[in-house]
Amino acid sequence: LFAQVGVHGVGAAAGAPLAFGIFIPSLEKPEAFAAAISGVVVHLAHYTVATWIQGGFINPSVTAAEGVLVSLAVLFGVRAWRRSTGRIAEPSIPDQPSV
Repeated sequence: LFAQVGVHGVGAAAGAPLAFGIFIPSLEKPEAFAAAISGVVVHLAHYTVATWIQGGFINPSVTAAEGVLVSLAVLFGVRAWRRSTGRIAEPSIPDQPSV
């Protein structure tokens, strides 16, 4: 069971940064790092509270999915904050050579 929780935690950490790192080439390290950390923290915190503190059992994939959703929210939130403060330049479209 501990291995399953760990594997789901890795998935929660890597899901959003990996997927959006492919589709958004301008994704920077602070955004990916914040998203990865928040995904693992949410997954492990909810699993720990539900299982060990409350004494019940919760499927680790449920808490991992919540971690991925929070990770996405953090990724877009940090990106919007950095863009609004001018720490990310607006993407520019390179000039296309005329044919």
